Amino acid sequence: MRFLLFLFTFITPMFATEPLQPEHLKDFLKNENPYVINAKISQNSALHKITYAQGFYDTTLLASYHNKNYPTTTGEFSDISLNQPLLNGMNLQAGWRQSLGTQEYNNIKTGSDGEARIGLNVDATSLLLDMNTPKFNLLNAKLEYEKNKQSVQDNLQDLDFMVMEAYWNVRYYKSRLKLVENLLKRTQMREKFVLKRIKSGTLAQLASIEIEQQIINTKQYLLLSKNLYENGLTTLLKFLSISQELFDENFYIEPLVITIKTLTTVDEFFEKALEQRADLKALKIEEKQLFLENKAIQSLQYPTFKIGTYGVHDFKYNEDGYKVTFDMNFALQQNQYEGKSKLVQTKKKSLQAKIDIFSQNLKTEIINNFTKLNMLQTTIQFSQEEIVLLERLEKAEEKRYILGISNLFLLNQREIATLNLKIKLLEYQLQYQQLSLALKRDVADSIF
Repeated sequence: MRFLLFLFTFITPMFATEPLQPEHLKDFLKNENPYVINAKISQNSALHKITYAQGFYDTTLLASYHNKNYPTTTGEFSDISLNQPLLNGMNLQAGWRQSLGTQEYNNIKTGSDGEARIGLNVDATSLLLDMNTPKFNLLNAKLEYEKNKQSVQDNLQDLDFMVMEAYWNVRYYKSRLKLVENLLKRTQMREKFVLKRIKSGTLAQLASIEIEQQIINTKQYLLLSKNLYENGLTTLLKFLSISQELFDENFYIEPLVITIKTLTTVDEFFEKALEQRADLKALKIEEKQLFLENKAIQSLQYPTFKIGTYGVHDFKYNEDGYKVTFDMNFALQQNQYEGKSKLVQTKKKSLQAKIDIFSQNLKTEIINNFTKLNMLQTTIQFSQEEIVLLERLEKAEEKRYILGISNLFLLNQREIATLNLKIKLLEYQLQYQQLSLALKRDVADSIF
């Protein structure tokens, strides 16, 4: 972003300014833009959750030292080991320990040099089902990250839409401003004509008051149009995070010009939307999360078998030994499994209903936008034809005024009617452009 600002500040001023185009907007919406940063902020949080879930598999250093000196018993216990959790409920441990005297909480005895030990604990149920809580947490965190990426993409799409909407608004305001400016110039030129006619005695003095009133009204209209344009430009520059000065040095706003495009079918747009919508992809990832959750709770319906074995080597006696453990835990009532299983099934039904409603609303929105766009195409065409007629009437009224068979009031009424219709046409064109943007938003196409 700094390089971009340097480029615009020191290099481009040597050349003429250029019209602001959609591709320029995209250049300003980089990672340094605060609106982009805000749209992406949750993605970092989701990534940190993956790191946190991976922490279960961190290698852990365990150390303990106990020194007991009671009236009738003494004992000393030292232990240092490394613990490494593995996938699917396995746990590897290796270390050294020394146990001398009478122990308080165990009956371990070692030689004075201690013993080395290495062991492996296995959750047989988790191994067979290929799932346990830590693995579920990690896989679910990764899916949450993928879902969050889609949400971020959806947020960025919304941001692009707002920026382009602001861009077309300011071009509309620019066109409106130009129309009023042109009317003011024509009215001021007519004032000179009126004053000459008054001076020559062919017009009454009252005509000067009428033309002055028209100029004042047009200036007020111009002031309103300037205010709308400046507010619209301020909104756009806010999204781009650039100053008015930097913008003025490099760009200018063109009047609104649109291109009427031939639309494809609703079904084609809808199919495209189902493939590309980021929010719909996020819902599909939720389906994967529910499948993962359902797999994780399967272990609740089976007994938990934990098998452990480790071997030791005593350094003083130079002898080896081993220990084998077997533990089982089984819930006879199965309430926990049944409750969670039914909860997951309810979530699945709710999610499917959400997807169905989303798809129906999306198709309805596409159909509505199609209908409005087709209607606007016809409305724009009729308005353009009507403007041609009004301009002809306006020119005819102006000729009548020059010939002295009309008056300023009627001529001004013709001009105001033409101006209002031209502004109305601009509004229709702006609506058309905004609906085209909305349709792109519906199918998740690039806004720029």
